[in-house]
Amino acid sequence: EKLWLVLNRPRFSICHAVLAICFYFLGFTSAMQQSEGEVLLKWISGGQLSIVAGAAPSLVAGGECPPCSASEAVQEAIDFPAECSAPLPPSPAFATNVQLAPGQANVGKHTLDFDVNEWGIPMANSTIQINGKTITYDDIVYGYDLLFEDLMLFSRTSWYGVATQQDPSDAFALQDVLWRVQPDLVIEIGTNTGGGAIFYASIVREYNPDGMVLTIDPKDPNVDWAGQGMGSGACPHCRSVRCTNIWHSKNIKFIQGFSSESKVLTQVEQVAKQFKRVLVMHDGSHWYNDVLTDLMSYDRFITVGSYMIVQDTKMTRMYSKTFGNGYPLQSARDFVAGQGKGRYVIDKQFEYLLYSQHHDGYLRKIKA
Repeated sequence: EKLWLVLNRPRFSICHAVLAICFYFLGFTSAMQQSEGEVLLKWISGGQLSIVAGAAPSLVAGGECPPCSASEAVQEAIDFPAECSAPLPPSPAFATNVQLAPGQANVGKHTLDFDVNEWGIPMANSTIQINGKTITYDDIVYGYDLLFEDLMLFSRTSWYGVATQQDPSDAFALQDVLWRVQPDLVIEIGTNTGGGAIFYASIVREYNPDGMVLTIDPKDPNVDWAGQGMGSGACPHCRSVRCTNIWHSKNIKFIQGFSSESKVLTQVEQVAKQFKRVLVMHDGSHWYNDVLTDLMSYDRFITVGSYMIVQDTKMTRMYSKTFGNGYPLQSARDFVAGQGKGRYVIDKQFEYLLYSQHHDGYLRKIKA
């Protein structure tokens, strides 16, 4: 009876009938409402038969029952406006500073100073009046850095229900880099729980369905280095990255191992040579020597015009005096002054929100 209801439609073609019968005998037409693990045959106005898959989409490949064409067996392709295929406007090669000015309101009575301080914070000595006090932009930026670190706010952010440990302002800037540069391959050093990998991959596959995030970590993603991952008090709704579809897609590959060991570098090389444009996100060990070693080792994979993004440069300011370590900021600067001299620049054009935990960490490769 249900098969007859599907077939007895106005303008239902023979091709659609064959397709419906195929699914009937495969036992799918009993699923007349969409739910997880089921397949819905849905008649859409205009005479299109749409196959909407739940948990088992591989069972319903379009055009599987000849002589139906693929265009008849799936929803009509989206008609994108012509402007969507136009190339993106060129970005500056790099920027050495960020210069912003208040609008007409100027409620905070700003005074502007465009110098960058020793920690890479743009406009650091500019001032603003808040609650009868005059404070610097640096007071605000570094003050929030300390809040984010001391209160472990990084353990409260998630993407697709997976802990990301990324500040939202930085997440927006990072996706902006990906969208403008459009790397085919993103190499992520430091998977942790996998939230970053699925975040980057969700951006990459929008502009390149065949793009990939190659993510590397010595431990399993089910183990959070901070002990604040799945189901913790900081993120009670967080779950394993293996619960997401995207983690199991062709857009993500996980290598378990230390980023600097030869067997891992060999695997990275085999993957990287399949792609034309490569970007590296460094969010692994933040110790000075570990970061510098990775920057020197992964330099060869980064394509000209792309980036080595060194995350958590804030740690140098927070911890270097206490532990006598240069941490990521010093690593990034020493790399640019050493192996990367004349080939990399510190690019500040993505620090336009002024707050970042990665100041001076956007290293753009300008020469091979």
